[in-house]
Amino acid sequence: MHAEDVHDIAMRFQRSVYVRKNPNIASARRMQQEAMHIHMTNTTEYTRHLARLDRLDKSQLNTVRPRAWKRIAQANIKLSAMDALVRDFERTVRPKVDVVIKILAKLDALKTSIVVAGQDAVSLLVRELQLLEMPLRGSFSGVFLHVFEYLTTADIVLRCQLVSTTWKNAIAANQVVSRSMRSGRVRGRLWQHAIESHVARMAIRTSVAQTSRSSHQPAVWCYHTLLDRAIKDKHNRFHRTIIADVKRTTFVRAEHMYPRTPSLSGTGRLGAQVDMSSEDVETLHGLHTKLTHVLMAYCQLDPLVGYCHGMTFLGASLLTCLEYDDEATFQVFAAAMQHYAMADLFHLPDLPGTTQRMHQLHNLIRAHLPSVDKCLRSHRIHPHMFSSGWIMSLFLNEPSLSPCTIGILLDGFFQGGWPHMFRIYMGLLSIHADAHIITPHANRTLRALVQLPKHLEASLSAVLDEGRVQFSLATSDDALDIMAAQNGPTAGPDYF
Repeated sequence: MHAEDVHDIAMRFQRSVYVRKNPNIASARRMQQEAMHIHMTNTTEYTRHLARLDRLDKSQLNTVRPRAWKRIAQANIKLSAMDALVRDFERTVRPKVDVVIKILAKLDALKTSIVVAGQDAVSLLVRELQLLEMPLRGSFSGVFLHVFEYLTTADIVLRCQLVSTTWKNAIAANQVVSRSMRSGRVRGRLWQHAIESHVARMAIRTSVAQTSRSSHQPAVWCYHTLLDRAIKDKHNRFHRTIIADVKRTTFVRAEHMYPRTPSLSGTGRLGAQVDMSSEDVETLHGLHTKLTHVLMAYCQLDPLVGYCHGMTFLGASLLTCLEYDDEATFQVFAAAMQHYAMADLFHLPDLPGTTQRMHQLHNLIRAHLPSVDKCLRSHRIHPHMFSSGWIMSLFLNEPSLSPCTIGILLDGFFQGGWPHMFRIYMGLLSIHADAHIITPHANRTLRALVQLPKHLEASLSAVLDEGRVQFSLATSDDALDIMAAQNGPTAGPDYF
C-alpha cells in the first residue's frame, strides 16, 4: 500500500470521527431524520384519505386532488433541499459559529415547512371527505331529525344562508352553469344579466353617477346606425388594419360550441385548416364579414380607442359563443370595452390599462407568491415579458383551449370581472410554480411562463379552485384599486 493511500484512509477516518462526534452535525442529522419520519407519516395519511376519496368520487371530478398533491410535492422538494444542505454541512471544514447557526436555522425552517405542507395536504382531503360524507349523517334508521323545530328564526336564516352559500360555491367550483349551456341565446341572457349586475355594483362602489366612457348609453349603442356610419367612413384609419387582422382570425365551429351529441365536441377551428370544403369557406367568409362589421362599428362608438391588435380574439370568441349573431356580439363587445375597462387595455400608444393590470399582477405575485417572485427577480423577468397576452386577450388567443373552456372563461369574466381573471392568473402561477416555473435557468423559466396557458385546459378546475380558495381577498375590487393607486416601477432596472 502506497503512502498516499494510507494518508487518504487516515484523512477519511479522521473526517468520519469528526462528523460522528460533532454535536452540530448530529443535530442537523436528527432534524433531517425527524422531518423524513413526519413526511412519511403525512404521506401515508395522504394516501389513505386519497383512497377514501377515490371510492366516493369515482369519476375523479373533485378538484381537491391537485391542490393536495401540490402540498406533497412542495414537501418533497423541501426534503431534497434539506438532504443537500446536510451533506454540504458535513463536507464543510470547521465552519464559523455564525455559519453553523444559519445552517441550523435554515434546516429548522425547512423542517417546519415540510411538516406544514404535509399536514395541509391531509387537511384538504379530510375536509373534502367530511363534506362528501355529511349527507350520510343526517338520518338514523331512515328517520330525519327535524332540527329546525328547535331553532329560532335568526338561526334558521343563518343556516339557510350557509346552505345557499355552500350550493353557490359548489356550483361555481364545478362550473355547472357554464357547462350546462346549450345555446347562444341562453348564454347571451346570462351575460346580459351579469353585465347589468356588474354596472349596478360598480355604481354602488363609486357612489357617483358615471358620465365617462364606462356609462351605459343605449341610444348610442345602436349597432346598425353605427355600422352604416362606419361603411360610409371610407377614410377611417383603422379599417385597413381591421381587415388585415380579421383575415387571419379563426373561429370555433358552431357545432363544437354547443354540441348536440358528445361525438360533435372538438377543438377544430374554421380557418385553421389548409383544405376546407366550399361550405366551410363560405361560412368563414361570412364570419370574417360579421367580425369586421362589429369592430368597425365599435370604432365609431369609441373613436378615441378605435381598433388595436388583439381585439379580434375577444370579438371572434364572442361571435362564436353567441352563435354568429353579430348584433348581440357588438352589444357584449362594447359592454366589455366600456363597463369592464377593456378599452383602456387597447388605448394606444401607451396601453395604460394593460400597464396597470401588469403592475397589479406584479404586486400580487410579490405579496402572495414569494417563491415565484424570487425566481423572477433572480432571472430579471418582468411580468410584461409574459402576461400582456393573458391580460389583453383573456387567454382567448390560446388555440389549444376547447370551446367549453372558452365559454367558462367568458362566463367568469362577465360575472366576476377583473377580480375573477386575477384569480385565474394567480391560480395558474401557483398550481404550476414548482413543476414548471421555478427553475435555475432564466430561459427555461421564461419559456415555461410563456407556454403556461397551454396547461390551462388540463388544469382549469384546479386553477379556478386554487384562485377562489387562496386569492379571493387579495384580488377583490378594493384590493385591486389599492394596488392600481400605488406608484411603482413597472419595468426597467428599478424593478430589479
